[in-house]
Amino acid sequence: MPATTEIDVEVSKAVAALLSGDATLTTLLAGGGVYFHRTPKEIKFDAGQSSVTHFIVGQNIDEDVDAFEIIVQVDSWSRGALTCKKIAARVRGLLLRQPLAVTAGRVANVLLYNDLGDLYEEQEQLHHRPLQFRIFAYSA
Repeated sequence: MPATTEIDVEVSKAVAALLSGDATLTTLLAGGGVYFHRTPKEIKFDAGQSSVTHFIVGQNIDEDVDAFEIIVQVDSWSRGALTCKKIAARVRGLLLRQPLAVTAGRVANVLLYNDLGDLYEEQEQLHHRPLQFRIFAYSA
C-alpha cells in the first residue's frame, strides 16, 4: 500500500485535473480557476470571476479492505449566490460517484460526505459553498 502522503498528493492532483478540465465549470468561473487551498489575490471577484479551492481535510486507513479513506473539501467562491450555487452543483456532478485515476492507487468511489450550504463571508463579501467528499483509494 502506498504511503499516506503519496495518496493524498495523487488524490489532490486527480481532483484538480478533473475540475480544471471541465469546459462547463471553466465557463462558470468566468476567468477564475481551480486552486489548491486558497484563491490567489489576482482573482477579480468584482469583475465577475469566481473560483474553486480544494484541500485534504483528513484521512483514515482501513486495513481490513486495504484502502485509504480521504476527505476532500471543495469550496466554491463567488460574489453572486446563484453563481456559487451553480458552481457547487457542477462540482458535485463532476465528482460524485466518479472514478479518479491516480498512479499511487486506484480511486474506486467518490461520495458526497457533507454539503455545508451557502455561506456568506461578510468581510470579503463572497458567497462560499463548501462540499466535502469521501474518496476511497484502493491499492493497485
